[in-house]
Amino acid sequence: MCRGKKITCLTRRAMQAADKGNLVVATEVLKEAIVLTNKGKMVIVEATSYNNLGLIVQLGGDTLKAKEYFNKALILVQGKLGNDNFLYHKIAHNLVCCG
Repeated sequence: MCRGKKITCLTRRAMQAADKGNLVVATEVLKEAIVLTNKGKMVIVEATSYNNLGLIVQLGGDTLKAKEYFNKALILVQGKLGNDNFLYHKIAHNLVCCG
């Protein structure tokens, strides 16, 4: 299976685990996806994964860690696309809503 497809499968599995309330599994699976994005220099996919990870840890109540992940995502998006795009604004919104 190609790296992109594996990342998609991992992300889907993580979000399904989160939907079922299994945040520990969701977190670990997303971290695995992030490792794969790093190897493939897939910056936007990595940023999206960090955003998703932020949402999951926020659900678990760890707002400090969530902010850290949202900030990592913002830095990646800004470095690749700048800050005037939908993805950047969406992640920034998640950061603000995190408190």
